[in-house]
Amino acid sequence: MVKYATDPVTMGPLNQLKAWIYGEDNLSLFGMAKGIEFWEFLNINPKYQKSFNEAMACDSKMINLALRSCGLVFEGLESIVDVGGGIGTTAKIISEAFPKLKCIVFDLPQVVENLLATNNLSFVGGDMFKSIPKAHAVLLKVHVYI
Repeated sequence: MVKYATDPVTMGPLNQLKAWIYGEDNLSLFGMAKGIEFWEFLNINPKYQKSFNEAMACDSKMINLALRSCGLVFEGLESIVDVGGGIGTTAKIISEAFPKLKCIVFDLPQVVENLLATNNLSFVGGDMFKSIPKAHAVLLKVHVYI
């Protein structure tokens, strides 16, 4: 497993922070330092992709605590799409807590291609910058990547 906080591949770009801030490139900090954008890097490095997905899943487990007292948020909804939902940790928690709610996990095809659907949980691969599956609500958690 990759430990992002100490891994030179993922943390090394921080050494280029000053050059990135004062530069005029349209690249991300990671792209400037590594010559390849973060998402492209993950796509060709399965070890990092797996570790990244696991890290995002751990973060998503916090939603379980919020659902205990915020069930009204989903009242009246028939469907929800979790954009950038990774391996579906958040959507699984929601779909189990609200079995009548249709949950769609939408992420890059290589992230969702081998994930198993359930009665009210499905996985769709695509590019959120081109289109997003239709639903009554959209869940989009924001994370900062270097």
